[in-house]
Amino acid sequence: MLATTFRQEWRRCGKATCLRCKTGPGHGPYWYAYSRDENGRLRSKYCGKAAPLGAEGPAARNDGEGPPLAAIRVWLLGDFTFERGGTLIPTHAWPRASARMLFALLLLNPKGLTRDEVRELLWPDHDSVAAYGALKTSLTALRRMIEPPSPSGRRHICRRLPSRDTRLVLRLFPDDWVDTRVFTDVVDPSHISLQNLADLVDLYRSELLPEYRYAEWTAVARESHRSRWHTLSLHLARRLAGTGQALAAAARLEAVLRDDTTQEEAARLLMQVHLAYGHRDRALQVYQRLTDSLEQELSVQPDSVSHGLAERARQGACSTLLPVVKPQERVERLNRRIAELNRSQPNPEDCRRIARLWAECALALESLGLPQDALVAVESGRLVIGPLYCPSEHSRLSLAAATVHLRQGRARVAYDAAEEAARLATEASEPSLQAGALRLQALSVDMLGSPEQAISLARSSIALYNSLGDQEQSLRSQRALAFAVWRTGRIGEAVELQRRNLDEAHALNHTEHVAYVSCGLGLALLTLGDLDAAQPHLQAALTLAARLDDHYLLLSTEFHLGHVWIGRAFFLQVAGRSPDSAQQEARAHFECVIEIAQAQECRHMIVFGATDLAIALAHWGLLAEARPYLALARRTVVGLDDHLPAQGWALLGAAELSLVGGDAPACLADLASALPLLNQASPEGLAQAHRVAALAWIAREEPEQALSHWTLSLNATFQYGQRLEELYTRHAWRESMNTSKDQIGSIWEESLAAHQ
Repeated sequence: MLATTFRQEWRRCGKATCLRCKTGPGHGPYWYAYSRDENGRLRSKYCGKAAPLGAEGPAARNDGEGPPLAAIRVWLLGDFTFERGGTLIPTHAWPRASARMLFALLLLNPKGLTRDEVRELLWPDHDSVAAYGALKTSLTALRRMIEPPSPSGRRHICRRLPSRDTRLVLRLFPDDWVDTRVFTDVVDPSHISLQNLADLVDLYRSELLPEYRYAEWTAVARESHRSRWHTLSLHLARRLAGTGQALAAAARLEAVLRDDTTQEEAARLLMQVHLAYGHRDRALQVYQRLTDSLEQELSVQPDSVSHGLAERARQGACSTLLPVVKPQERVERLNRRIAELNRSQPNPEDCRRIARLWAECALALESLGLPQDALVAVESGRLVIGPLYCPSEHSRLSLAAATVHLRQGRARVAYDAAEEAARLATEASEPSLQAGALRLQALSVDMLGSPEQAISLARSSIALYNSLGDQEQSLRSQRALAFAVWRTGRIGEAVELQRRNLDEAHALNHTEHVAYVSCGLGLALLTLGDLDAAQPHLQAALTLAARLDDHYLLLSTEFHLGHVWIGRAFFLQVAGRSPDSAQQEARAHFECVIEIAQAQECRHMIVFGATDLAIALAHWGLLAEARPYLALARRTVVGLDDHLPAQGWALLGAAELSLVGGDAPACLADLASALPLLNQASPEGLAQAHRVAALAWIAREEPEQALSHWTLSLNATFQYGQRLEELYTRHAWRESMNTSKDQIGSIWEESLAAHQ
């Protein structure tokens, strides 16, 4: 035997029922060894699926003997371009135009077509004999183009388009590439990196196969690829905007609008980008173009959300969806420093420094709204420090991981990471790391429904930081303490704590603290029903959140401001005035919450934002518009096993919508599941849940059951200091029982007069 060559091959089993052979390339690929004996006869030997020793890469992939296949690359999006073996094949090199057209048709139908289907699509006006002849000659020309015959004079066998197959399937091998296949392969674009998503969108150079624009067989595929490009472009624009690249986002959106001037979602997002930079005139120009296009082409007007954005622009309000600037410099600086330390073989001390830099990088990435990248940074640090005994650096990395998980709503995972960080910090005798771990444990157990334990942990963290003289970190723990106190229902105490924290933050001239404390103070005042006092603090927090590029704070403040405007709409309605403008403001804030949370993959905030918007829309008589938001919340809550508040809130939303829809039994069934979860992890929702239950029992004409839940709802408002919820409950009770205004009580009268 002479020299042996190895080839990777696909094989067909010959069974008529085998789908892999009918619709795909067959079975494999398998490795075979080819050699010739002393008499020149070719011998083959099966080697298995793994590459045998001596095989040099995937050089040959075929179904029988023959030379290695030259890889092909095809572009269908835009001008039809074909490369074979790295050489561009110009249009005039094709012997038949029909062969080129057949090539495009088969590429657009990966599962293949029967010969009859091909003849009907490409030659519908030909009789059967003429169509058969045209197909035969086109197939021959196509086979010779994609796999030129060997100069040895052997019989030409096309392995990508075998002649023996009854179904015409263009088989692509691993080195082959077609832009439409890549463009449609990605199922969920949120799971790929930003750069890869941009590359994917850029594959769409223009419409599909413009030279066959009027051919019926391209119409469906052309519209499908165009629609997918719109979807991917909008997704990319949101992610670019979420990382501060607003100009790049605007360029993507302008491209979509040039292709389809009636694309309202793209126009709306572009308006938000312009408003984020204070370009009110540009935002209004986009709205006017959209209005004109919709009127001329579809005879409709923009929806209420687009109209609301335009009104905000006319009134001088700026969009808060997008941050003005992103601190990319910090991440870039950290990456440069890590690269410098990695240039030479790092010693143990360098490894410790690299691990610490990775922990800082993780926190910076999380603040940019890139949680997955942040967790990758944590794992990178662990890989660097893994072989070394260095509990302090492991503790820092665990603290970074706990922060990321906490911001994503994974409270149980965050608590475990913080507990591990505390253990390692104790082992390393690092009290500052211990204090940070205690604070993260406090925030985690608070989210898990144990505010009293959270108060104890937060106070321990404050005491430890105070003993170290770290006033700045102590203030962070004081913020956690104030929030835990708010969760216990001691709202007045929480307000006082936050006012002291705000004074201290101003004294430190610390923008981040001022922003977070302003948000917490606004929330506490909102709970008390003092909307006029709450709104300025929340607006200040929102402005600072944009300046700080803090997506988590943006989410929180947008969410609370949404509830401020729900409250204003309520008081306007009670006073007999139109609540439309307040309702539009509330809806705009909640839609911002949903968009930012989706960009951040912050699932628990998607649940809260979508649920509360669904409930509000249902109460405003827009039940049909409310249902998709509730569906989004219920889809998102699946898998949030360690976030009981989100689970309970989604069930409460379902109960509210069932009640508005007139299905009291379904409402009570959802509440039966929601109440235990809320009681355990989110007691601030009990007043609302019992109020809904009371209304459901009234609908079922069970006054005794209703009275019990009215009492429980009011008791919950008193226990947790929820003055605003108390007003909602008293008003709902009055409306449902049809009582007179004198029976409401002095609290209701005073509050109503104050807000009128």
